[in-house]
Amino acid sequence: MRPTLLLSILLALAGCKKPFDRDDFNPVCVGKGLESAAAYDPASSAQAVPVAIVMHYAKAEGWTANTPKRFYANGVPAPSQDNYQTVQLALCVDQQPGPFDRDCGDMEGFSATIEPGGNSNATATGTTAVVKAYGSHYVLSVREAKTARVVATKTVDVKVEHCPILVLGNTAADRSKDYVELSEDELAAFLAPHLPKAVSARLLAARPKGEP
Repeated sequence: MRPTLLLSILLALAGCKKPFDRDDFNPVCVGKGLESAAAYDPASSAQAVPVAIVMHYAKAEGWTANTPKRFYANGVPAPSQDNYQTVQLALCVDQQPGPFDRDCGDMEGFSATIEPGGNSNATATGTTAVVKAYGSHYVLSVREAKTARVVATKTVDVKVEHCPILVLGNTAADRSKDYVELSEDELAAFLAPHLPKAVSARLLAARPKGEP
């Protein structure tokens, strides 16, 4: 191959954007930094900052990228092909089983998938079951995406206050248990101190749809 042709190919490859996968930041939550991410700058004055919000659910294996709409709409978008190299932080939300609280009467089962942006697609399975409701123990951490360095950490125990309206899951075993979820207010309050002031204020002032 001629040297000029080889050089042209190498330059073309260097100019190509790496394909982005929404799960690229998942390993940050288990201590593996993402080299292509940006270094954390606590003094940033940006008006919007993408953050990788990554969750581990008590009924699932592995970590899942899932940014609630409240964050999207208030200056904290999810990583994307256009912004992933500017992501400085990952918010890791580890839901662990808490104590059993109560049996909930015949609940209708739904099979569901979670889409980017926090949207869920639920389909009724046509079955009912007695659901065991459990509390949850959450381990929260904010990590620098580039190095996986822990910036802040917190644990939160969430108690069952009422039976769930519906229970999601892909199998009967999944739908037989429910683990109470952490509120978006709690997540926002934990992440906010590590965001630029303008973004932090917007996020804290927002409320999930349906709340006063």
